[in-house]
Amino acid sequence: MEKKLHFIVGASGSGKSEHLFTKLIQKSLEHPEKNYILVVPEQFTMETQKKVVLMHPSGAVANIDIVSFNRLAFRVFSELGILQAEMLDDTGKSLILRKVIANEREQLNIYREKVHMHGFVEEMKSVISELYMYGIGMEKYKEIREQVKGNALISEKLKDIEVVFEGFRRYIEDKYITKEELLDRLCDVIPKSGVIRESELYFDGFTGFTPVQNKAMKLLLEYSVGITITVTAGREEYAAIQKGIACGMIPVMEQELFKMSKETINTLLKMYDELFGKTGLEQIAGESIFLDGRNGRFRNNPVLAHLEEQMFRPGGKRVKNDGSVMLLRFDGPRSEVEYITDYIAWQVKKGMRYRDFAIICGDMDSYGRILADNLNTRNIPYFMDNKRSLILNPAVTFIRAVLEVIDTDFSYESVFRFLKSGIEVLDMDDVDILENYVLAGGIRGAGKYFKEFTLGRRRMAEQDLERVNRIREEFVDAIREIYDDFKGKTGGLSVHEMTESLYRFLVKFRLSQRLSEMEQEFLERGELSFGREYGQTYKYIIDLFDKIVSLLGGEVMPLKEYRQILDAGFEEIKVGVIPLSMDQVLVGDIERTRLSSIKILLVLGVNDGIIPKHGKKSSLLSQSDRNYLKKMEIDLSPTIRESIFIQKFYLYLNLTKPQKGLVLSYSDSSMDGSALRPSYLTGEIARLYDSVENVLPVREEYLNLSSDAASLKYLSEHLNRNEIRDMDGFLKELYSYFQKHGEYGDIISNIRQGLFFDNNPTKLSSYTSAQLAGQGMIKSVSRLEKYAACAYAHFLTYGLKLAKREKYEINMADMGTIYHKCLELFSAEMLRQNYDYRTITDVERNSLVDKCVTEITENYENMILKSSKRNEYLIRKIKSVCRKTVWAMCEHVKRGDFTPQEFEFAFKEGRIDRVDTYEKDGKLYLKIIDYKSGSKKFDLSDVFNGLQLQLIYYMGETLKIKEVLEQGKEVLPAGTFYFNIKSPYIECSEEIQDEKLQELLLKEYKMTGLVNDMIEPAVAMDHILEEEKAESVIVPLKTKDLGSAVSSSGMNSTNFRRMIDRVERMMDEFTEEILEGRIEKNPYRKGMNTPCEYCSYRSVCNFDEREFGNQYKKTVKISKPEDVLKELEQEGKHELD
Repeated sequence: MEKKLHFIVGASGSGKSEHLFTKLIQKSLEHPEKNYILVVPEQFTMETQKKVVLMHPSGAVANIDIVSFNRLAFRVFSELGILQAEMLDDTGKSLILRKVIANEREQLNIYREKVHMHGFVEEMKSVISELYMYGIGMEKYKEIREQVKGNALISEKLKDIEVVFEGFRRYIEDKYITKEELLDRLCDVIPKSGVIRESELYFDGFTGFTPVQNKAMKLLLEYSVGITITVTAGREEYAAIQKGIACGMIPVMEQELFKMSKETINTLLKMYDELFGKTGLEQIAGESIFLDGRNGRFRNNPVLAHLEEQMFRPGGKRVKNDGSVMLLRFDGPRSEVEYITDYIAWQVKKGMRYRDFAIICGDMDSYGRILADNLNTRNIPYFMDNKRSLILNPAVTFIRAVLEVIDTDFSYESVFRFLKSGIEVLDMDDVDILENYVLAGGIRGAGKYFKEFTLGRRRMAEQDLERVNRIREEFVDAIREIYDDFKGKTGGLSVHEMTESLYRFLVKFRLSQRLSEMEQEFLERGELSFGREYGQTYKYIIDLFDKIVSLLGGEVMPLKEYRQILDAGFEEIKVGVIPLSMDQVLVGDIERTRLSSIKILLVLGVNDGIIPKHGKKSSLLSQSDRNYLKKMEIDLSPTIRESIFIQKFYLYLNLTKPQKGLVLSYSDSSMDGSALRPSYLTGEIARLYDSVENVLPVREEYLNLSSDAASLKYLSEHLNRNEIRDMDGFLKELYSYFQKHGEYGDIISNIRQGLFFDNNPTKLSSYTSAQLAGQGMIKSVSRLEKYAACAYAHFLTYGLKLAKREKYEINMADMGTIYHKCLELFSAEMLRQNYDYRTITDVERNSLVDKCVTEITENYENMILKSSKRNEYLIRKIKSVCRKTVWAMCEHVKRGDFTPQEFEFAFKEGRIDRVDTYEKDGKLYLKIIDYKSGSKKFDLSDVFNGLQLQLIYYMGETLKIKEVLEQGKEVLPAGTFYFNIKSPYIECSEEIQDEKLQELLLKEYKMTGLVNDMIEPAVAMDHILEEEKAESVIVPLKTKDLGSAVSSSGMNSTNFRRMIDRVERMMDEFTEEILEGRIEKNPYRKGMNTPCEYCSYRSVCNFDEREFGNQYKKTVKISKPEDVLKELEQEGKHELD
């Protein structure tokens, strides 16, 4: 019998498929006794069946089988009674590969450390599928390895892949068959098939074939009645193609648009030549059909016809554009999507149907959610052709998290991932309470959870601890059974046992019913796609369990490996939904979505690197590896260079799908604000027409106000503070409409509030302020300094008592507390053991410091400093810092006459770290020292702005107390200072003597503060000030002449007291303002510094100088110390008056 090979060649939109279907139906009607098989790509089978049924006079496919390659294989197997091994899908592959990789890990060289990386199994599966697809079995693979021995890196990579590939093949041998192997099995039995021998085969929708498919095509050509195939090529190629068919070979250039089509024809011609010789090629060429497109897709649209004829071809002329092709530029994806959705609504108003539109983009991650929101707002029905991964579904998170809890021994992250998965285990308020306790107490490990919590925390009453334990018990009861299952058996569990236990756990929590309830909630809210996803989730989970047990049930493995296998399975599951209506907009990805019978195509995000996409994702074999293999004539999937030309062909096919119009749009910036460039495709389209719209068009023309939601959105966007009283007619009418409808009252009220929003809280009532202030607590110095920095931050801290979560960790505040406690204990021990600061030896001092640090750190916050190696290092650091600090303290005392007298000196409103005294001639001088673990320095400007009240107020209170206790003596201020606790480092370019080094270190410990510049207390603080032109390394004083001391922050006793009085007046004023209810957002600005920079309440406050009512508070800047003295002396004169 004469073997026939027919080609139907035509450009995109020329009617190839319709011509083939018509011919096929006609022949099937003429010969009802014969079999006809129409083979199409897997994703086209349903759509093709629908088209053939609609075209067939009887409304049925009759003696026409419409199949994919895989379905054809099953049809032949069924005919011959061949029982095939179970088909292994992508999920099954991933599960087995995860197991094989775990077993063979030690045999790997290049990839050994990468096997646990996210995506590794997926990449290995892709490479193995590629090997199957390109017909590379183990023998051929080993030949390839021999060929590349000269390249050590590629050779080692291929060796690792071989280890996994061979392990995979061994595991599935005689039990399973991969989808890619199916065609190989088909090739073995095609010669025996009566179905093939008696059938004519028709192929449509293919852009090319893989090597395995080509192997099958050759056998089908040999044993079937004949093959007819559609091929896409431009009309300018027809003559060359026809001539090439007659000769048996069409010349092909790498960069030409229709390279894939020509290579497909050449491959089939080569098969024909090998089977039947060159006889008949001229007849094939003569009988091949070349469609001119007169009755095709663009018969009524010359503008789109011009696009098809000239796109990606050299030269060409510009033609007049009647608006069928639009190229639009937007500032960002949101405005892009808003315009596109309004445009669809406008076109539907004019008589089009929703099903006439398709929206495709290259970045569904960025555009998917925005498109869904805007389409829902405008009541536009749509189908989102975008399979979602199940890995982020709450039910999957719930399953993965419970296993992680057991495997990681109740780590904090796993426990609260489980409790916050979205499947309710505990009430969410209880979860927050438990989390706060766990964070504060450093609770880790099953042993801690299975025992009663006994550790009380700050701000926790006894009844709160009882509640925490009730919550703990509820959580433990929920997880105890599955925990006992996994931990109760020695020697490990089998996959079957673990899966069965997990299934019982899901039944216990009624997961199926809960997912059904969530499905209904989504459906009631109109979120159909999410509803359908949740409706399928439980079935997918159980199917995965069944698959795991079927493939690996008897395997005994650790829980960690089981988790990895389960994760590999979940990552493979992609949930898709079937369109729920015929009349809806198709929304999808440019690479995944198949377009058919659309009138207007809208392509979003035509930006560089997005459409078309740059290169390919990374693989186990890099592009340089693939290029090397290509040079060795080893064919795998296309290289990046080849992919670029292939992408052009697919762009051509996609952009020539619409019958009536093509709209392309791009943005100047991405969702995160980064700049974007237009794709080269925009230039390609622009060169074909005399004009294309390339700026944002006037949206009002396409405005969709068919739904109240869209109208409200439009109203809120176009109203502003100035327009609300002077609106144009249209806005006024819209505003009036919503005001009259009571159900929109709250929304209109919110819009008004938003327009006139003042980001400043209203003043509290005096009663509320008094209740929040508390009794006798306002005159806390740190509290008033907080108020001076920002009234609103003060209100949040002391009024609402907002606070950061306590965490079982050492932070800067804890370090400060530890340093203070260590110095306090050191001072107490100095007194108890009768040590003198001037005579204590270095050995005695350091020993005492170490003892104090050990005692404090061992008992601090539930032994937190013993909880990790890092914290144990901190103990050594604390000892080092305290040793140096105490050395400096002793040196300060040695070099003067002041003696430490009071430690942690308490009074009503506070506690002073240290009070030193010096007495002479009936005068008692006081020196106040406040320890600071940071680098805080005294600043007179901050005093005048209320930001540093502490030192001066402490001096005032100490003077009052001492004047009562030391009657008969004149009590005078010598100075009030910050002493920084630190471990300074001295930079030097050459070796220096110990004495010089000590002076440099002491200089680093120089105190800052307000000082009495009278010579007598000055010399008592540092003896060096007896000398002329001397500068103290202890206090901020120096001398010019004998008998006088000067300082930038110094003043005499009288002015010192006036300064104290001024601070006390400020504190009284602040107290009065707090009680009046002042809580405005008024942070200070001092140069470039503001308290907002490190404020814990930024997310609550949202202070923004650009917002109406938000302003920084101006601060007083003291540029010269003399200005302070003049002002204080002026105040003294007013007091006398």
